[in-house]
Amino acid sequence: MRIAVSAESGEDGGMVTHFGRCACFVIFETDGGRIISEKLVKNPFCGTHKPGAVPKFIISQKVDVVITGAAGPNAIEALESAGIRVVFASGAAREMARQYLEGKLETVENVCRH
Repeated sequence: MRIAVSAESGEDGGMVTHFGRCACFVIFETDGGRIISEKLVKNPFCGTHKPGAVPKFIISQKVDVVITGAAGPNAIEALESAGIRVVFASGAAREMARQYLEGKLETVENVCRH
């Protein structure tokens, strides 16, 4: 399973933030419920507004789950239509991925209202 977590930076696993406006994504490769590798991928659309561009980018990364602090309805629809589960949480990226794998991730409400 591949998990993408929206983040502000790669330091300390980054902090979960808004999906479309994040600086980067931390992509975790998992196997047997464990994180086996992670890579930092810059959001090529950070600082721009190109509707649909970020979901298409994440879909191209072949992830199964997106963990983010917030996302707009069009992004959620695009991701879910591609079979990607969208989960809302807050915290450090690595910790959120680990908790998701353990079934212990505390989810939060999507605070995006656009």
